[in-house]
Amino acid sequence: MSEGIRYVETEVFNETKYYIENLSDKNNDIYIGKVLIKCNRGISDIKVKEGTRVIANGACAGMENLVSAELPESLICIGDEAFAECHELKDINIPSKLEKIRSKAFYACNIESVDIPETVSFIGFRSFENCVSLKEVKMSHTPEKVSACVFKNTLWLKNLEQDEYHCKYFQNILLEHSGNDSFVKIQDGTKLIVGLVFSESKGLETVEIPKSVEFIGFGAFRSCENLKEVRFAEGSELKKIDEKAFDGCVSLEEITLPIKLQRVESFAFHSCTGFATITFPDSIEYISNDVVSDCINLKTIRLPKHMKGKYFIDEFDLLRMNPEIIYY
Repeated sequence: MSEGIRYVETEVFNETKYYIENLSDKNNDIYIGKVLIKCNRGISDIKVKEGTRVIANGACAGMENLVSAELPESLICIGDEAFAECHELKDINIPSKLEKIRSKAFYACNIESVDIPETVSFIGFRSFENCVSLKEVKMSHTPEKVSACVFKNTLWLKNLEQDEYHCKYFQNILLEHSGNDSFVKIQDGTKLIVGLVFSESKGLETVEIPKSVEFIGFGAFRSCENLKEVRFAEGSELKKIDEKAFDGCVSLEEITLPIKLQRVESFAFHSCTGFATITFPDSIEYISNDVVSDCINLKTIRLPKHMKGKYFIDEFDLLRMNPEIIYY
C-alpha cells in the first residue's frame, strides 16, 4: 500500500486470504503498510505503532474495554468512526502533525479534554458528539472546515455562553444556535458558520453575516422556511458555500452573493422556489450543476464569461425548469 495514502474505508480487506493469514502483529493489531486497519478488540490500552499515518474507518470502534490510546506523531488522519462508541476511552493524545479528524471519530467516548493542533484542517461531522464528559477543548487556530454537530451533547458546549441572539461561539467559529429569533446578527470576526447551525429555525426571517465569514457549512440554513433576507456585509470575505446551505429556504426571493465567492457546492440553493434570478460573481471558480435544483420559478442565471462551458444545469432539472443563462 502506498505510503502516500491518506484515507482508508471500513473493512476494505475483510475475509481476504492475505488479511486473515498475514496481517496481525504481535499485539494482534492489523496493519497494512502505514495504515492501522483493525485493533485487538480485547485490550484496555493501545499504542499505535510509530510510523502509522492513517487509522482506517472503524478500526477501533466499539471496543468496550478500551481506556487509553497512544497515537504516534506520524499520524495524519483519524478515520470515520475510528474510536466511535469506545465508551470507556478517556485518555487519548492528538498528534501534532494530524491533518484530519473524520466523521464520528470519537463519537460517544469518555474523553474529558482534547487539544487540537494547528495542523488540523478538517473536523468531521459528529466527531466528538455524545462525549458527555468532555469539558475542555483547546484549539488555537481556525480549521478550513468544521462540520455539523462536532461537539453536540458535550459538557463543554453546554457550558459555552450564548449571545443575545442565542448563538454560541468558540473563538471565531459559530457552533450553535438554539433560539427562535426572527433576526440574527452574527458576531464580527466570525470566520466559519458550521453545518446545520440554523437548520429548521422556523422563526428566522433575516440574518446579517459579517465580512469576516469565509465559509458557510453544510445545511447551515437548511429548511429555514421563513428566511426572507440574507445580508452580507460590504467587503465580505466569503469564499465557499457548502452543500445544502440554503436548501428549502422557500421564502428567500433573492440573494446578493459576495464578490469574493469562489465555490458553491451541491444543492446549496435547492428548492429556493422564490428565486426568479440569481447572479454569480466574477470571482466564482466552481458551481455544482445541481446548485439550483428544484428552483422551479427560476427564470435567469447570470454567470461571468469565464464560466461558459464549465457550468451546465443538471439534466433532471431541465425536465422541470429551463432558466436562461446569461453571460456577462
